[in-house]
Amino acid sequence: MIPSERKGLVYEGLIPGRDWDIAAFGVIYGGFSDDLERYQEDANVGVQRYELVLELNYNMEIARWFHFIPDIQYVINPGGTGDISDALVLGFQLAFNL
Repeated sequence: MIPSERKGLVYEGLIPGRDWDIAAFGVIYGGFSDDLERYQEDANVGVQRYELVLELNYNMEIARWFHFIPDIQYVINPGGTGDISDALVLGFQLAFNL
């Protein structure tokens, strides 16, 4: 991916009384090179143009040493060709500070 862009917003203390929690929203765009596009058009395969991801997560501080971070991503145009349907991805992270 050649042209790419990442932007995001972060907000601390979204929920009253949870001052150390962090809410985050991000947008990630990835485009593919013009050379790749020309090659794929000539090769008669799916042409990769772009992929876009919208991401929302919330970092919950359960204790100073333990964080639970649920994550939601919506992937638009996965793989860049349009052959794959958009995808909703759910996940989480566990973070331990030792």
